[in-house]
Amino acid sequence: MFVIAGEYNLDKKLGMVADRCTICGSVTLLSATKLARMDHAYFIPVSSRKQLGTVLVCSECKGKSVCSPQSFACFLPEKEARSLSLNEVLLRTNPRLAESMNHRARLERESLGAPEVARKDGINPRVELAFLKISCLSGNDKRIVELQAKLAQWGALDSATQSRILSDVDTLAGEYERREASEHFLNFVAQRFKPEISGLPKLMSFVLPLIPGIAFTMIFLNGNETRMATGLALSFVPALAVGLLANWYFLRQMHKQFFRSVFLPEADERGLRMAPVIELLGTVDTDDLRIDERHRGMARAIPLLKQVLAEQNRYVEMTNELHDSKPEQIDALHQ
Repeated sequence: MFVIAGEYNLDKKLGMVADRCTICGSVTLLSATKLARMDHAYFIPVSSRKQLGTVLVCSECKGKSVCSPQSFACFLPEKEARSLSLNEVLLRTNPRLAESMNHRARLERESLGAPEVARKDGINPRVELAFLKISCLSGNDKRIVELQAKLAQWGALDSATQSRILSDVDTLAGEYERREASEHFLNFVAQRFKPEISGLPKLMSFVLPLIPGIAFTMIFLNGNETRMATGLALSFVPALAVGLLANWYFLRQMHKQFFRSVFLPEADERGLRMAPVIELLGTVDTDDLRIDERHRGMARAIPLLKQVLAEQNRYVEMTNELHDSKPEQIDALHQ
């Protein structure tokens, strides 16, 4: 008996918001969709609706991420959101992020205007800005705790020490910003990376080498069923070997072309150095199935990336960058 059963797709578009994309790192418009499914038999619902969560799709990189609808003040219809400026959408849908960005911009202006003068509330804007810069960094880094302790003693420090502390804050914040930029970059390019050859090309790499063996068997062994069966069986051995070799070769060429045409040009456009990017990519556990397959595939292809860098006379430059990196910078990269 033929049974018609499955799931209804009950996805609902909630609208658009402004937020920082977790994939590319841009503050931009994102469309929100609430995912839901319902089981059916012969198109008759047989279960309650299953809520699967809410997904955001970035208008810049098209990357997808999950979110909590309660994080936003409201959702705007797409037509209305696109008719407004990004700042207006941010203020209406994500006022907390808007206030945070405006607050930092205000501190930046105040620090440049009269950095040695405290505000009426007695707080020096340079100190508040320094606290803000390191407040969102990893709490496992002991350098953060040390800098926070020094900033707390700001009034008792001489001007030279104060300047040195602010310089240390900027240096540490810069390290984390570069690491975050590398993470967003890897998330972005991973969407265009294909870890394996799939579909017709992969099938043909095994089928084409098999054809000569079948043809030879049919022509020269025709009439003897036992010899034909043996010949057909043996035809699969060289075909499988050739297919695996061809698949390995074309996969390498596909990955090298990806690095040449997508990975490196995008990194250059973002002004990223290869040393920290490759160092970060090297921390991906290629055996951990919980990690996205595309990230694991890029990590396995690091030797090919280095070959491409060598072809472009950039490998020595990348190696020197990594060699010149301070040990604490490498440690921060792994935290």
